[in-house]
Amino acid sequence: MICHFLDLKDAPQVEKLWDSCFEKRQEPFFRFYFEEYCFKKNRVFGGFTIEGELVTMMHLNPYVVRINGVEMQVPYIVGVATAEKFRGHHYMGAMLEECCALLKQEGVPFVFLMPAAEIIYSPYGFVGIDWHAQPPLAEVEKNFTLVPCDLEMENFRPRYDAYMAGRNGVVRSIGDWEKLLSLASADNYSAYFLQQDRKILGYAVVDAKGEVLEIISPKSLPRGKKPFIMTRCLQGQDYRSFFGENLYINEYF
Repeated sequence: MICHFLDLKDAPQVEKLWDSCFEKRQEPFFRFYFEEYCFKKNRVFGGFTIEGELVTMMHLNPYVVRINGVEMQVPYIVGVATAEKFRGHHYMGAMLEECCALLKQEGVPFVFLMPAAEIIYSPYGFVGIDWHAQPPLAEVEKNFTLVPCDLEMENFRPRYDAYMAGRNGVVRSIGDWEKLLSLASADNYSAYFLQQDRKILGYAVVDAKGEVLEIISPKSLPRGKKPFIMTRCLQGQDYRSFFGENLYINEYF
């Protein structure tokens, strides 16, 4: 397998593999991602056969995170996929190792991802750093009055920034919010203020199935049974001291 960073000439194969593993071409996110984001704002790394067929790929989306008061841009890994006929041969792991070696040479401090299952990534040096779980909407309603609100930036950004002050996690720019909210609207998400005694204390964003995707709440989020986010440090850091325990990285929304 030959591994390298991809460019626009590889886009048809990338889109085909994404369509077979994730969102279909006709879905809003697929159209947004390949028209506005992929190959314009991120990097794609892949492994090919000698004949040039795409075997496996991973997408490196740039995110700004704040760790111990220092902001840094690091890759958030998404779109890890292997073509069906090539599965079971550990091509993904080999590709991941090659990519991490190149990123280490570039001085990238760490990469992170949202695992489908912890067991997939733990053999490659990834460890859990964020274990929060999203409570069901019925549980949220036990503690707050839910007031419907529009998917407008002013309803979310100040509350998110206030919640993230002093925390390690993702820093969202205006552009990030515009992207997230436009996608949320296209996917028919709903949003609610969390209210107590007529005071707005946070918000919740809910998908079309009624599942809570993101919640900013004065109450601590519950700890999940599996890691919500995993990371691999690339420069020899001890991840426990590097990240600490006060971490919030939410990339559902």
